[in-house]
Amino acid sequence: MNQPIKAIATTTPESSRSPLSVDKYQPHSFDELKDFARLVVKSELCGVKKAEDALLIMMTGAELGLSVLQALRGVHVVKSKPVLSADTMAAYIKANTVCRNLRDIQMTDEKSNIIDIKSLQKI
Repeated sequence: MNQPIKAIATTTPESSRSPLSVDKYQPHSFDELKDFARLVVKSELCGVKKAEDALLIMMTGAELGLSVLQALRGVHVVKSKPVLSADTMAAYIKANTVCRNLRDIQMTDEKSNIIDIKSLQKI
């Protein structure tokens, strides 16, 4: 039998937050992650149909340093494998200090062309 899903948002200290401020949610245990995966599927907002897929997406995102909601928006399951969307991949590359010289030359929903501006080589 499924346990009820608990409230999972945390807030910042009263002195440093706006009236509507809520910190990003990051689970503190695997059980919290599983609960959140069930909540995501019930919400139908992220387009994930199975809790197992939501769990895989969030775990993949965590390995890449993404918050759970960033992962749910930018990681998709294709042929049973997690893949990054083009905009998430571009943001991840831009945020990486090793990749400071990379720039988008074309970005669509299907693909992203990136160039190294120091060497002008298409990657």
